[in-house]
Amino acid sequence: MPLSQLRKFADKHGVTYPLISDPQGVSAQKYGVEAIPETFVFNKQGKVIGSSWKWDKIASIVKAMVTKDSHLQHTQKL
Repeated sequence: MPLSQLRKFADKHGVTYPLISDPQGVSAQKYGVEAIPETFVFNKQGKVIGSSWKWDKIASIVKAMVTKDSHLQHTQKL
């Protein structure tokens, strides 16, 4: 899908996270995309820590990441 169409979709649906267009499949091959669309979760260092086309799996990855960060922040305050 052309980037211009992605921008229209994002604007229409209030999407604020970054979207990419990969017409030649370079990124898809590099990251092992299983289905389209696929969501990738990155940590603060920019490393992919999970990916899926299933929303429930993405939600569990994000929840685990947030729980871990909350625990680390609480531990650092002690």
